[in-house]
Amino acid sequence: MFRAYMYKLLRSPLLYIAFVGTFLICLSKLTFFLNAGNVASEVDMLLNLNGMRKIMPVFAALPFAANFAEEWNNDITISIITRSSVTKYAVANVLLCFVSGLVTVFIPIVLFAFGYSFLLPVSGDDYYPLPYGAFVEQGLPFLYIICNAFVYAACAAMWAVMGLMLSAFFVNKYAAICSPLIAGYVIERFAMRLPDPLNIWYISVSNLRWNSALGQFLYSVGFFAGISAICGIIFTITVKRRVSNEIV
Repeated sequence: MFRAYMYKLLRSPLLYIAFVGTFLICLSKLTFFLNAGNVASEVDMLLNLNGMRKIMPVFAALPFAANFAEEWNNDITISIITRSSVTKYAVANVLLCFVSGLVTVFIPIVLFAFGYSFLLPVSGDDYYPLPYGAFVEQGLPFLYIICNAFVYAACAAMWAVMGLMLSAFFVNKYAAICSPLIAGYVIERFAMRLPDPLNIWYISVSNLRWNSALGQFLYSVGFFAGISAICGIIFTITVKRRVSNEIV
């Protein structure tokens, strides 16, 4: 099932629209960044201060978050499940949703940074916060960009999975795609009152500033993967209830 969905995802125009959409968000600030000093600092601004970054989770959700809603509304879900199981069906949806959300945000940001490096130096004399700032000091500024971009992409993927989960309650593809924007704003606001290690916004922009780059990276990605897993469990339980009610 996973392989079939992977094939479906790679053939879907929504995947490539999501790539282009995220890349255009990056390009939208290019005019303002041309007078800036270096790529690393400008990517920081893109992920920290740019309000357009809130739209990235919508593009992360675009390739696969609405898959369940579309299949259920087209009476395809039951026929798929009868050939496999609800659990396998749900897990495949969650995994593909997370992976597609991750790559559709991470790859365009990295490509943007790479292309932008032909116009500006990759790093400069600016302050680069710990722990990834150590990579700049070690002469590896692009690794600094990659770590920040990957963590933010994992956060966007988490919102995409949350959209998939909500689509099991409200079986509507538009709710699945648009809910990450609303949920992200509301939940991030609430989480700002929590300690830093639980503050979703702080974690997404790599603002924990631990001494260990590996420790913070693994914690950040694991944090978003963990929330995605919880959403996946809720999604699985809800789909099982829907299927059992449909069969009965």
